[in-house]
Amino acid sequence: MDYYNAHGTGTKLNDMAEANAVRNVFGKCSDQPAINSTKAFLGHTISASGAIEAIVCVDSICHNKVHGNMCKTVFNDLNYTQETREMQINCAVSASFGFGGHNAAIMIERYKE
Repeated sequence: MDYYNAHGTGTKLNDMAEANAVRNVFGKCSDQPAINSTKAFLGHTISASGAIEAIVCVDSICHNKVHGNMCKTVFNDLNYTQETREMQINCAVSASFGFGGHNAAIMIERYKE
């Protein structure tokens, strides 16, 4: 995976839990995919969040670009993208954690003929 669009609500407890999960799965910062949060940029759109984040992942794959963030909660040991950067993205994941424990993630890959 090249890019992880985090749930990233901008709340300390939720962001810390997600940051710990990213560290547990991927390890140190240099081994992690590029990370950002669409919610940190656009705000939380409740039920539309998952669809918007999936569109952002597709756009990132199409244009090989990860957008920067405006979130003030940044963890130093995460590969968090604060400035927009260009990079090869063949696979992206969007994480959506919903009310009442309805959690999902979608992996989107570049189309290969």
